[in-house]
Amino acid sequence: MYPVLFKIGDFTVYSYGTILALDLLVSLYLFIKFSKYFKIDAELAFRIFVINIIALIVGGKIGYIFSHFYEYYKGNLLEFFSNLFIAFFYAGLAIQGAIIFSTISLVFISRYFKINFWSLLDNFSIVAPFSIFIGRIGCLLAGCCYGKVCNCEYGIYLHNAVRYPTQLMESLLNLVAFFIIYFYFNKLIKNNELDNNKGKISALFFMLYGLIRFFVEFYREGTPVIFYFNIGQIFAAFMFSFGIIILFAKTKFYKRL
Repeated sequence: MYPVLFKIGDFTVYSYGTILALDLLVSLYLFIKFSKYFKIDAELAFRIFVINIIALIVGGKIGYIFSHFYEYYKGNLLEFFSNLFIAFFYAGLAIQGAIIFSTISLVFISRYFKINFWSLLDNFSIVAPFSIFIGRIGCLLAGCCYGKVCNCEYGIYLHNAVRYPTQLMESLLNLVAFFIIYFYFNKLIKNNELDNNKGKISALFFMLYGLIRFFVEFYREGTPVIFYFNIGQIFAAFMFSFGIIILFAKTKFYKRL
């Protein structure tokens, strides 16, 4: 765990912020790179990316606050709502809220710029797993999103115990997901079938990430909410189901959608 990369006098460079900045730059580069295949020019792609990232960060913070509601505020609603405004600025980022707000923002962005919603969502869905791959490295360095205590050779020492390396697990699995999605995207491009398969890249991302997150959560420190499942797994199940619904709808009714 290396939350601080280095210091120069009173100036501190934090690992999570550095990785997050790198993540945004790489994601922007990839989004613009892939945008041309969806007939979006670079300048417009940049504007869309910035708007969507703002929505993503806001959603991530709101998601973080509410995902920790059960853990910190379940017995005191008054404290929860009285601290809500302050908590927003100090909250971390929860990927559940980030994905939800990002997807919703694309609905409005697509209407404002008169771009097909599914093309935009597909574009972001190619970039998303690579972005998560980088972002989870930041989580590892910061010491958040850590795993349960374990007695295993591949464990890492965090918070005074040897734990499952859930950050690395999710990071590497998302890298695999990125290559799978990119392979499918590249196949559609080569066969000139991208326009006839709008939304299927998004469906693939939702399904893959749903499976990854559901699996990793078994090893991650968390509080069960329903039976043995925590909030992360419940969200992962919804994501996977959403991907299945998109795939079914786009396969059966793609001309209408």
